[in-house]
Amino acid sequence: MKAIIIDDNLKCIESLTGLLDVFCPDITLLGTANDIDSGSELIDETNPELVFLDIELGEENAFDLLKGIKTKNFTIIFVTGHSGFGAQAFKENAVDYLIKPIDPEELIKAIHKAKQKRSTPKSSTSITKLRIPGISGIELVDIQEIEYLEADSKYTHIHCRNGQKYTSSKPIGEFEEKLINTHFFRVHRSYMVNLDCVTKYSKTENGMLSLTSGKEIEVSRRKKIEFLAQLEEFLI
Repeated sequence: MKAIIIDDNLKCIESLTGLLDVFCPDITLLGTANDIDSGSELIDETNPELVFLDIELGEENAFDLLKGIKTKNFTIIFVTGHSGFGAQAFKENAVDYLIKPIDPEELIKAIHKAKQKRSTPKSSTSITKLRIPGISGIELVDIQEIEYLEADSKYTHIHCRNGQKYTSSKPIGEFEEKLINTHFFRVHRSYMVNLDCVTKYSKTENGMLSLTSGKEIEVSRRKKIEFLAQLEEFLI
């Protein structure tokens, strides 16, 4: 993917560039910018597929930049030192929101999401059944009947609303890829939930959600901002 970085901190640009070189060699960096004007010009000149965008750019911010761009043909990954802009960031259709200093594993995952978003046909949102390969055969389960998925080493347990449980020999990451354009969200390394089954969110240190079955699942610190952004329209 062709990418650019827009950040007002030179050291942060250098750090992210280094991480991309080491961990994401398939990303071609077309250029960098450090303010709104140069960032807008760089977007026009390079037509990037992916933009790593800092939130605060001097006395202005990333949202001021985005307002001035009529056609957004690129995918956005916000990279910032501040956690307070999460909900607004995801309204811009960003695929991820990375907090500085950037964790290499989180960077790799964010880029994978960006690739999935650009390569997955819009029609894929019509998926209605999940193919669950197991030891004895293949189960086809209506995705709206699934409450949550639970990782167990290299296996995945699929828990349904009616109490039925299926176990697959595939890791949860593979199911996450299949469900990327559906109403499922990976709230934790070990759990992926159907947002339609969330009944309550408790503001503990990391956040705890309750499902229709009464199951409680912790939301990881790095997923908390994105999760709340997804639920924003349902929260008071």
